[in-house]
Amino acid sequence: MNAVFRHEMRANRKPLIGWSAVMVFLVIIGAAEYPVVVGMGDQLREIVEAMPRIMRLIFGLDAQPITTPLGYYAALYPWYALVACAHAAILGATIMAKEERDRTADFLFTKPFARSQIVSAKLFAASLNIITITLVTAALALVTTNPDGEITGQILLSMLGMLLAQLAFFGIAFLISAITQNARVALAISVFVVAIGYGLAITVEYVGSIDILGPISPFRYVPATDALAGRIEPIPVMIGLIVTLGTALLASRRWKERDLHA
Repeated sequence: MNAVFRHEMRANRKPLIGWSAVMVFLVIIGAAEYPVVVGMGDQLREIVEAMPRIMRLIFGLDAQPITTPLGYYAALYPWYALVACAHAAILGATIMAKEERDRTADFLFTKPFARSQIVSAKLFAASLNIITITLVTAALALVTTNPDGEITGQILLSMLGMLLAQLAFFGIAFLISAITQNARVALAISVFVVAIGYGLAITVEYVGSIDILGPISPFRYVPATDALAGRIEPIPVMIGLIVTLGTALLASRRWKERDLHA
């Protein structure tokens, strides 16, 4: 199992570095623009207030004044979350399916390891990749958008929500890849699920009267508005954990039983 884990970490090293670089780019570019945003002051606030509310929600401009550190971080956070969740979904869709796509399934599954051990090792490696992306984002956000340490708690809560959303999207994508017979189809569906999840989260926030549908979207397990207000609702978090564990277990069982095509 350790051999499979190490191999998986090596195989995912370049993609992990690539996705981390994208996140570093987003954070640094965002931090570089902050003085410009502050300098525009009242003019920028008037522009934001003139925008339709749905646009303010999409770009994270509805929670706090964008000229404050918390408000500016709120505007950047949706982009961090989308990139991180896209990475998690792609990882979930490909971490097992790539063995069939690359025609290495026969080689891997004839090794002296139980299939359950191989699946577990891949899940552990994927989880570590997801945690790494989250830690990179959190560290950069704390350094670049939190110079006085005044929004440390809000950043950490939002990162917790982002981690939970990533794990849920990973589990869903992992299940999709176990059900479908085509790696490309699984990948396309998984990325589409992330987009639908974000759209649903925005819709729930915009309408307000359908909060009961919020937990359907992983982006709503710890909503950004709650995290930035310094609170977490336990029920959506529990739902997120159930979705993550449930999809991972179902997918693992399916992969253990499925006929692999190499």
